[in-house]
Amino acid sequence: LSWPSSSAAAVQKDPSDYFDADPEPEHIPPCFLKDTANEPLNMPGQGRTIAASAMECQRRCSRTRGCAQFTWFTDGGCHLQQHSATRRASHPGVAVTGPSDCDEEAELKALLGEEHSPPPRSPPPSTKEVPTERPPPSAVREPAPRPPPTPPAPPPAPTPPTRTATRAEAATGLKLSTSASFLGEASPYLLFLLLLAFVGLAISGVIEKLSG
Repeated sequence: LSWPSSSAAAVQKDPSDYFDADPEPEHIPPCFLKDTANEPLNMPGQGRTIAASAMECQRRCSRTRGCAQFTWFTDGGCHLQQHSATRRASHPGVAVTGPSDCDEEAELKALLGEEHSPPPRSPPPSTKEVPTERPPPSAVREPAPRPPPTPPAPPPAPTPPTRTATRAEAATGLKLSTSASFLGEASPYLLFLLLLAFVGLAISGVIEKLSG
């Protein structure tokens, strides 16, 4: 597949000027896309070479390590790209793109845009309120029974009032204590006197009997 160059100005044109805003790619055999170009245009370590056709540019890509796809311009320019290159539309009749090997389905799908197509949009979230499930009545715990109240402690027994002694009782107690202390001190003498009196009475009785 080849096209003759339209003019000398097309050869000198910068490749980035070939891109078009409205993509309308056309599939052409064996596995190429017409009116498309890959960007970035050159993979690392590779540059523009001259190829007579798109098939010749594809053979160069298949022999180059790391090359996954190519872009061939109708002015003879051949450029190699990696898998990460993005396909864009070019002006009509300017460029052709294709994989390094038409037998590789993965590269063909990537070239056709099946792997780079945006994911389908998810439907908007529903605004309906989802009823919340209430727990069954058995799941609610009953309160534990309270212990019976403790009876109050009985009041303490009343203490009998202490009676205050009168002056007379205090005086009597003082006399008694004085008499007791006196008797305790004079008890030996009192016993001696009582003993003498008893002895005297006994002697007097004996004398009366003798005189009679």
